[in-house]
Amino acid sequence: MCYLKDMGHWGPEISIMCTSVFFPSFFFAVRQEVMVQVAKNIVDVLGEEAPYFRNSVTNLMWELRMHMLYAGQGLEPGNL
Repeated sequence: MCYLKDMGHWGPEISIMCTSVFFPSFFFAVRQEVMVQVAKNIVDVLGEEAPYFRNSVTNLMWELRMHMLYAGQGLEPGNL
């Protein structure tokens, strides 16, 4: 399962957590921050217009979350 942690439009606030259960007592957690630098660069370039652009960055993060969610489904015990 993947979810956004501390979602915001400032780069350092953005991180995505993914946890997949391989066995009943074993958890594999991956912290994915691919979009952190991208979002930070967007904010840096836009400067004072960053708040106006916030929703677009949020949409970008949501899209990535969905892709990771679908990718994570392939790692579940029943799909190994």
